[in-house]
Amino acid sequence: MSKKKFLTFAVVITQLVIFSVPVLAGGLTNVNQNFQIPNPTRYGSLEDIINAVTTLIRPVFIIAFGAMVLYGGWIRLTSQGNPDKVKSSSQIIVAAIVGFAIAVFAPTIVDFAGRLLGIQGGLIQN
Repeated sequence: MSKKKFLTFAVVITQLVIFSVPVLAGGLTNVNQNFQIPNPTRYGSLEDIINAVTTLIRPVFIIAFGAMVLYGGWIRLTSQGNPDKVKSSSQIIVAAIVGFAIAVFAPTIVDFAGRLLGIQGGLIQN
């Protein structure tokens, strides 16, 4: 048997022993008991997690919107009349406004779609 095959065989046997010891130690006496994994987070449901994430993301949208508008304004101020840079700055500012509008209206759109589909409760808290 080659060294590679022997090492593979040794690793497999070691893993089998390691993973079977807890099962053998518990025996079959705990078969009818319910096993529950404790919740490591402070959130009780997926809805709570989504609400927490949206609460964290909103300030990021606001900061990104302000930064994009400032960047578009800076490009316009430093364009020196160059039509390509003026057009680029206009596109940056319009993209910032459209992105911000989508971010602002996204919770309303999700709530509206949920009501159309008959989903009880809302994922987004206002």
